[in-house]
Amino acid sequence: MDLQELSVMDLQEVRDLRIVVIESSEVIRDGLRVAFAEADGCQMVGAAAGGDEGLSLVLSEGPDVVLMNVTAPHQRGMGLLRTIRKLDHRPIIVVFATDDDPELRAACREAGATFYVLKWQLRDLIELLQFARKFV
Repeated sequence: MDLQELSVMDLQEVRDLRIVVIESSEVIRDGLRVAFAEADGCQMVGAAAGGDEGLSLVLSEGPDVVLMNVTAPHQRGMGLLRTIRKLDHRPIIVVFATDDDPELRAACREAGATFYVLKWQLRDLIELLQFARKFV
């Protein structure tokens, strides 16, 4: 690669991240929809209340990022996380958790989560996703 090719690559616009949310709380899903709509580079392409619906969305949309709650009822938790991790397109998987449980964090990492973010750290989540855009 020569310098001319590098400068052309630098000028190319970074595309929006396509995000699927798997979260049982409608209030949180709606809040994330608003937050992503207002954030640069984040496009929420689907949201699901449960694991089966979430997996269907992931398969149909092929998102760059899956934001999921592994502890909510009907989410299928770690099994769903492992299933998504094995997909050919390998999205970034962000576990969106209520508490900072070291055992849960370790289990998520072992199951294939890319990041573990606490729900009250929404600003950190948005900054993380905006940074990740550069590498997708």
